[in-house]
Amino acid sequence: MRDLELLTAISRHGSLAKAAQELAVSQPAVSKAIAELEAGLGVRLLDRNTRGAELTIYGTLLLRSADATLNELQQCLRDLDALADPSTGEVRVGAPEPVAAGLLTDAVEHFIRLYPRVFIEIVPASTLAGEFRELRERKVDLMVGRMSRKAVPDDVKTELLVVEQRFVVTGTQSQWARRRKVELSDLVDAQWIIATPEEADTAFRDAFQSHGLAPPRAQIIAQPTQLRRKLLESGEFLAILSVPAIRSLESERFHLKLLPINLSMLDTPTSVVTMRNRTLSPAVERFIEILGPVASALAKKYDRGRSLA
Repeated sequence: MRDLELLTAISRHGSLAKAAQELAVSQPAVSKAIAELEAGLGVRLLDRNTRGAELTIYGTLLLRSADATLNELQQCLRDLDALADPSTGEVRVGAPEPVAAGLLTDAVEHFIRLYPRVFIEIVPASTLAGEFRELRERKVDLMVGRMSRKAVPDDVKTELLVVEQRFVVTGTQSQWARRRKVELSDLVDAQWIIATPEEADTAFRDAFQSHGLAPPRAQIIAQPTQLRRKLLESGEFLAILSVPAIRSLESERFHLKLLPINLSMLDTPTSVVTMRNRTLSPAVERFIEILGPVASALAKKYDRGRSLA
């Protein structure tokens, strides 16, 4: 790039001496650089005469490309400056819907107040499969969610955010919400909602089996947040939900009742996942820094000891 700048200066001044003066180098250094460039390209770039120096047809062609290259480089340097500024840039996060509607909602609100010019994109993605396809394909900068029990691949790095708790929940109008003491065995014949068919074979099944009970069949399988909120609000249905899922369902006008049933055996780590050898932009690093305190604050809000007291 220095050689291209040198050739541009010679073309502008028509003189090696004046080009050397502009670039604050010696004239012999200019002559040497041009000679090495000509030798490397195998063509003559300058014709020297008593009036100075002028470009040959080869030099003219190279300079035409040099102008475009230098302009592109200058724009690239401006882009690099913008990317290195944590107050600008973009953050792309992959997460399942409950995490996006719960934990990420709080994190994004907090982050945008600090960095209002950063663009944020949330992409639907699951960490449970352990494939991290969106991350490897550079569709996202990081992923957030519950981790599979499978071994983590060597090319990814995980950072624990919080140990995610689960609760048996219902609407505040439910008959179960008014009971000071309730056991999971009391709820075997109740009406249950689960988000996905897979949940029937994981958290829902494990909750009942850990209490020595055969898992009942869930009456409704529904993932849309609005539908589950409406059914739980009626007070006729129960669900087993994680803290991010509870946060995604609750609003200023609607709150869930957390029943005093111990499901600590379902506690699962929620982590941030990034590629191990991939450099993160400052904006992404700042977003990850915010995730930890936000996750901790959300966990404390639904702390098992206080909620079930």
